[in-house]
Amino acid sequence: MRDLAELLEPYKPPRAPPVDVAALRMRLRMSQLTFTRTFGFPLTTLRHWEQRTRRPSGAALVLLHVIQHHPGIVRLTLMRVRNRRYHLPAAPDDPRTRRTGRRFHLRAWLGRL
Repeated sequence: MRDLAELLEPYKPPRAPPVDVAALRMRLRMSQLTFTRTFGFPLTTLRHWEQRTRRPSGAALVLLHVIQHHPGIVRLTLMRVRNRRYHLPAAPDDPRTRRTGRRFHLRAWLGRL
């Protein structure tokens, strides 16, 4: 009977651990204004997080975790979404690369960031 009660309890997703936003921003060597413009956070929200008067939660917390582990990927993704003029070469495993014979150079690809 106890097993049935446990199954009927509402699902509680695991809570992501907090992120030290100020330390993250310093590690990326960005000013507050640059960090907010790059990743799309409001400046006042960033200041609240850094002063610890508020804590990031939900999607913002998840995005901060992704930024913490893979900042280049987030920058690249946001750049491509904001500016569709960037036509980056295909990834090495992309079938279009093999078909056309274009070579993939990671340094050149990352150099466009």
